Amino acid sequence: MVTSSAFLDETRQSIGTVRPPTTRAERRRKTPDHDVNIAGNSGFLAVSAGLVGVVSYACTLLMATMLGTSDYTRFAAAAMILGIVGIVANALVPLPLSHVVAVHPEGSEERRNGVAFSVFVSCLAGMVAALITGSVMFALAAPDLAPVVALASIAIFMANAPAGWLQGEFRFTWYAVSTIGEVVLRLVFSLLVIVIGWGAGGAVWGFVVACAAPMVVPSSFYKDLRWRPGVLRERRRWAERAISHRCCALFRSW
Repeated sequence: MVTSSAFLDETRQSIGTVRPPTTRAERRRKTPDHDVNIAGNSGFLAVSAGLVGVVSYACTLLMATMLGTSDYTRFAAAAMILGIVGIVANALVPLPLSHVVAVHPEGSEERRNGVAFSVFVSCLAGMVAALITGSVMFALAAPDLAPVVALASIAIFMANAPAGWLQGEFRFTWYAVSTIGEVVLRLVFSLLVIVIGWGAGGAVWGFVVACAAPMVVPSSFYKDLRWRPGVLRERRRWAERAISHRCCALFRSW
């Protein structure tokens, strides 16, 4: 029969070998620099967001003045649809992934599972968006733009996983530069489209090309990336990210 003192000793040893999960308050005390980092970069992020809006508007204005009426009408329809895709993708992917990255250390299994889950969700949602947007463009009598818009929808969703990882890593400078680089790359490509004379189809290709900028992230992101399709069967991940609620928001947006 085990005595009470022996039982207490065994309990202390078992507790010592299994470290309890860190609470949010403990994490905040251990990483106060993260709060300072967020506060210090808030102004920079606001300026970068404004710059993104200005460059994006300049790109649209450039297309309005340089493309023909028919080409611009088709481009404007595609740009509006892809704008909705961007809103849905921003709501679906980055925020849940940033939470997982923020609370779990680099190289941990939970972080790698979270990154894998977000990338798989991005792929699945991107394919659904590609089917919907391609069908809409085909119905709008723009069959030549349908494949490009579908490809751009997938690219937009895929570009949001690195964005969520950067936010979770508190790399706000890199995140801001990445978002600015995305619209600048689209503007440069749009200028090239006008010079070559590719028309509306080439202009929509700018959305696809621009998604290459957010994919340029630190190599540690790709170290966290693993092929783990089994995470899609974990119900708690779907519940934690409130996918059903976000899907309702997607249909309301459409």
